[in-house]
Amino acid sequence: MAQASSSTAESSAAQSPLGQKVTLADYRNVGLLLVVFIGLLTYFGQLANEPAPSPSLVLGPVIAMGLLIAIVWLLMVVQRTVATMRSGTASAYYVTYCGTAPADSIERPARAFNNLMQLPMLFHIICVLMFVTQHFDRAQLAYCWLFVALRALHVIVYIGWNVVTYRFATWSMGSITLAVLWARFAIQAWPGL
Repeated sequence: MAQASSSTAESSAAQSPLGQKVTLADYRNVGLLLVVFIGLLTYFGQLANEPAPSPSLVLGPVIAMGLLIAIVWLLMVVQRTVATMRSGTASAYYVTYCGTAPADSIERPARAFNNLMQLPMLFHIICVLMFVTQHFDRAQLAYCWLFVALRALHVIVYIGWNVVTYRFATWSMGSITLAVLWARFAIQAWPGL
């Protein structure tokens, strides 16, 4: 009987590598977040009927993303420097990245910084294209700010408490926003698509 109850507990709550239990309630909450998110995307899409703003407004989200990247970079440098100075982390590890790795809390900012070198690069490219071609509307400006907010939320979740389901949810919402941004630009730039 005890064996049956333990297998039931395992099936309802999977174990993540860091010992966090992922439950059906976590997936339900992520699903609710995605429903709210789709509502936001739909609302922002309706803003397209309003007059197009000045293309220079796209520089706001670009600067905000740059600031987010700079803050995470600074946090990474400070975390690693303090850990090395306190001898909690051997500086030799950072020479070859071999041996005993530093604590997870020390390396999370570095992994978050690495994430900010991936999707946000596509964000910067689309912003430059919108600025140069002037194929730009209020919905795209809203999507730009939403993408920056979601990347900031992803960083907070990743560095703060690193719950995988919510980290994945924020990453997914940002990725979907970026895809919608690119699709809207493509449709506006090449109306025959």
